[in-house]
Formats: sequence, C-alpha cells, structure tokens
Amino acid sequence: MASRANRYWSASPLLSLLLAVIFLDASNQTSAATPAPEEVSNRPEASQMAASELEFRNNNPGYQERAGAFYELEYLPKAVSQLTKAAHLTEQETAAARKILRGFTYDFLERYVHGGGRIAREELMQCLAQMDQRMQLALPPAGFAAYLDWRKDETGADNAMAFLMNPRFAVQPAPATQPAASPAGGE
Repeated sequence: MASRANRYWSASPLLSLLLAVIFLDASNQTSAATPAPEEVSNRPEASQMAASELEFRNNNPGYQERAGAFYELEYLPKAVSQLTKAAHLTEQETAAARKILRGFTYDFLERYVHGGGRIAREELMQCLAQMDQRMQLALPPAGFAAYLDWRKDETGADNAMAFLMNPRFAVQPAPATQPAASPAGGE
C-alpha cells in the first residue's frame, strides 16, 4: 500500500504542492506561537520590526510563503509562456527567465510583508531594477528589449504578473512630519 501511495504522490506534483500549501497554512494557524526553525532564522526579531509589519505578520502568518506558492501555481507559468512568446526565447533563456521571475515574486513579497501589507514605490522600483539587471545578463539584446516592453505592459493582457510590476499600485512614502512650531516670542 505504501508503494501505491508513493506512486500517486510522485505522479501528481501539482497536487502535492497544493496539499503542502494547505498543510503549511493549517500548521501556521494552529501553531503561530511556535514557528518552524527555518522561519526563526529568516524572520527579524519583533523589536526590529515596524509596528505595521508586526501587525501584518501576526494577522497573516506564513503570508509570504503561501502567496508565493499561489503565485507560482497561478501566475508564473502563464507569465513565463507570455514572455517566451513575446521575446522569442530559447529553452535555456526561458528557464533563466522563469528563475528570475520567481525570484522577483519572492523579493516583492518580502518587501510587501516588511511594509505591513503595502509596498512603497521606491521598494518596487528597486525590485524591478534588480529583475531588469538579471534579465539583461540572461537574455540577448533583442530578447531583453522585448522583455522590457513585456514588463511595462500595465494591462495584464500579455503579462500575467503585471499586477506585481505596476508602479501605479505602489504606495508613496508618507511625508516626513515636521515638529510643531513653538509659539512666537517664547519657548
């Protein structure tokens, strides 16, 4: 019976990933007070987190991992296919592009969680610049130019991940508050 179960799980990696995400979600909700060892090493101390990040993490345990797994299933394959078509990528270039887009997704999510469920425009622009640099190294000049056109498509019609790449949806940083002026003539 065990060998039959092993064949079933190895034959359906998508089902295995989906169940892993479900179980990850359930384990995070039931044992949020005792994080897994890998979470402890990657997570900043509570005293180092901004209040908004701490609140977001407490209200959304495991968000980065769960959202990342979902994006990998739902958006990444289509985005890679669209980019491959738009830039006429080879198999090797497609594999590199997939890896870079996956990295961008998790970089975006890390900054999103750090921002307490929001990403500042400056943070998003840094994510995009890093992805652009990686793509420039991985693709030939014509492929890179086509990639830039693809990435800048804000409609989402030809880029399934456009919603993560659109700077219009990022938030502007809050203006610095000035201390109240002291009343005239005294301290």
